[in-house]
Amino acid sequence: MKILVVEDEPLFVGTLCILIDRLGHDLAGISDNGVDAIRLFKAQLPDLVLMDINIKGKQNGIELAAYFHDIYPVPIVFITSLKDETTFLQAKAVQPYAFILKPFDEIQLNRTIDLAIGQISYNKKTILPEKEISTIQDHFFIQVNGNLEKVIIREILFLQADGRYTIIHLTNNRKFIVRQTLQELQTKLTPGLFFRTHRSYLVYLNNIDRIDMADMIVWTGNRPVPLSKGNKAELVEILDRL
Repeated sequence: MKILVVEDEPLFVGTLCILIDRLGHDLAGISDNGVDAIRLFKAQLPDLVLMDINIKGKQNGIELAAYFHDIYPVPIVFITSLKDETTFLQAKAVQPYAFILKPFDEIQLNRTIDLAIGQISYNKKTILPEKEISTIQDHFFIQVNGNLEKVIIREILFLQADGRYTIIHLTNNRKFIVRQTLQELQTKLTPGLFFRTHRSYLVYLNNIDRIDMADMIVWTGNRPVPLSKGNKAELVEILDRL
């Protein structure tokens, strides 16, 4: 299993790395801040994250855990010296696998890692290399855990830009991350089926439920997607023709 360590105290980093190696698992990377942690997370797709709550940078470990879970529900073990009730309740809201206080007991941490890994049951999404997505009429294939999985075009709610990546949101609550920009991916999709509601969002037209004209939001599969003012009139005109 690949384990990502997000910790800014060198002493604990060393202990965690030794323990991961002793248990026979792979180290997916080490980070002491949110920016590097996100980069490592997307590149390595770890099976487990060991994370301190207080880390360097603008994001704390709780905010980072919420971001990770938007990509896929990776088990997260918080390891922290914070003992106050407020921190615990905030951490609890992102549904971590465990909450361990520093200085931690090595046996306790060992058993927690073993139990967390033993209960992994999610389907991890795979980030694809550029140009590794192929379009065939009403569907395309992406690679998941070494297999090619068919994605039906009509099951796409919307595509969301995330830097050099694109997140594909499907009707069954699945998500996939593709290492292509939204613009690159749009050229592979059948023209006329999708509309760019916002520079970061591409919506499948047939799955639009309603448009909130006041708040400038497009609702698709009960999910809100922003609509820019410059694109509103064109979208309304297109929907009138469907």
